[in-house]
Amino acid sequence: MNSEFINYCLSFYGKKGIYDEVGASREEIEKAVEIRLALPISIPFDEDSIDREMIRDIVLMMKGRKPWGFHPDGTWGESA
Repeated sequence: MNSEFINYCLSFYGKKGIYDEVGASREEIEKAVEIRLALPISIPFDEDSIDREMIRDIVLMMKGRKPWGFHPDGTWGESA
């Protein structure tokens, strides 16, 4: 697992990150990456902002919170 991508996600969604209200830990982000890679999604995993946002939403769902754009069925878009 690429630690640069993990750190990139933490800089947005971890403690003192841009969106620290997500409250993601390193372990949660690592688990979210594992989940993202296991999902049958046609979008390639390029460790870019799309992937970062998907990781954020997987972490939110792991915490029992509503995702901001990624849906549990693998679709992407505005939350309903």
